[in-house]
Amino acid sequence: MGKGFLIVAIIATLILALVIFSGQAPEVAKVEQKTTFSIHGPDAVELGKLAEYSVSLDGQVCFSDLNQQVTWQVTNAKPVETGRTKVVVLSDQLGTFTVRASFSGLVAEKVVRVDPRPLVEIVGLKTWIHPGQWYNVQVNFVGVTRPALKLQKVLETGRRVDVSPSIWEKYNLDEIVVHECGNYVLVAEGKTLSTGRVVRAEFPLTVTPYIQRGYTGFDWDKENLVQLTPEDRLAIRFFLEGELGIETELLIKGSKTRDANRVSAEYVFYKDNTRRDVIVYQTNVQDQGDTVRKVWQNAVKGIDGRYRYVSWDDFIVAVRVNDSPTSMVSRASDSDSSPVTGGNSPSSQSPSPGIDDPSPSPPI
Repeated sequence: MGKGFLIVAIIATLILALVIFSGQAPEVAKVEQKTTFSIHGPDAVELGKLAEYSVSLDGQVCFSDLNQQVTWQVTNAKPVETGRTKVVVLSDQLGTFTVRASFSGLVAEKVVRVDPRPLVEIVGLKTWIHPGQWYNVQVNFVGVTRPALKLQKVLETGRRVDVSPSIWEKYNLDEIVVHECGNYVLVAEGKTLSTGRVVRAEFPLTVTPYIQRGYTGFDWDKENLVQLTPEDRLAIRFFLEGELGIETELLIKGSKTRDANRVSAEYVFYKDNTRRDVIVYQTNVQDQGDTVRKVWQNAVKGIDGRYRYVSWDDFIVAVRVNDSPTSMVSRASDSDSSPVTGGNSPSSQSPSPGIDDPSPSPPI
């Protein structure tokens, strides 16, 4: 009985081992490999621009080991160049276009947005304005984000610096005011809708003083004359262009010079320390003084064909509008005519409103 029991035990052990091993055998997981076929290129382009699109298969761009050609289809745009794995598309209308690629039963599509060609421009503003006055400005833009306006001052060296809000103000994109005279550049910047690059427009701007006609008689020896700035000279030039039709640059040093202590002219422009924010002009001025100053002189042809004679130094600008420069600005010892008596005669003084008249000049 002992021998039979041992045989039965061995058989049972073998059967149990077989059951255990057959029930816990590990299964091998099956991994499904997915093929990727993709189109690469910009998601947005600008109207009238070329864009290139290519395809990749499982991350590989080159299909040199395959014999089959990629088939391209372009909707709402013009394919201008088609290659083995790429196509160049011309976007000729706003909206969207679709690029479709087929290869060995695989298909990929890409929808592309067509934005307007970017444009930013500043219009509706004169190249010169006066300080402290609001002026209308118009900023046109397409294909870009809403532009931001900034003002830069042009220094005498030509370098630009940003202007602080205390010197200028803006109302949206519609109006600006500048509180200090000088040469500036108004800048409008926006970012393109397609690529985000910056597009800008620049507008040169000169803020000039007011020019007003006054009662006070001009005095050659007056000690309180204020030196004219470049902006003052530019304001005078604009005034003469509007009043006399002189369409050339004036007041450029390098013209002929002469010593002078008297003036006889139709227009005389100057500033004094009682009105530093405006330029005064008087008409039909005749005056002689003791001070001898060196002046520059130039002859400028007007639109009527006649010459205007302009004389100036750092403090005054004199203009004679007849056909002869004689006696305009000279020394009293010059042999041209009898000396001019000092001061203005009552008839030479301006009958126009006083210096507080707020009307700007040049005339609008």
